[in-house]
Amino acid sequence: MKALLLKIKSLIIKLFASAEAFLPIGIDVVNRFKKWIDSPGADLLTALIPGTLDDAVKIWLRQWLPVILKDFGDVQTIISLPKAAKNQVLLGIASTINQGLINNLTKESVTYSQTMIATETKYNETPA
Repeated sequence: MKALLLKIKSLIIKLFASAEAFLPIGIDVVNRFKKWIDSPGADLLTALIPGTLDDAVKIWLRQWLPVILKDFGDVQTIISLPKAAKNQVLLGIASTINQGLINNLTKESVTYSQTMIATETKYNETPA
């Protein structure tokens, strides 16, 4: 379990480091794509294409692109936090992951508080 916690912590740290570098590019690409999907040009194109699959994809994209942009914004907010606050957020993420893993592996119900305490103890005693 100790090795698993270290791997999860390492993975989360690596993901946030990668996100910090690529997030502005991702936000720009998704914003540009959303702008085009929301434009009359997308409506004209889907009207010209026979069938309904393209319409369904357009509707799905119009529904989910704002959600994706909000999630990108949330990640960008976390990245910009001071180190202590960022560590608390990462600790919460790791605890949520650990709770799911423990519940699945042991088939017992473990509370979020229990996994938070266990994760925080492990997180604080191991270097990043």
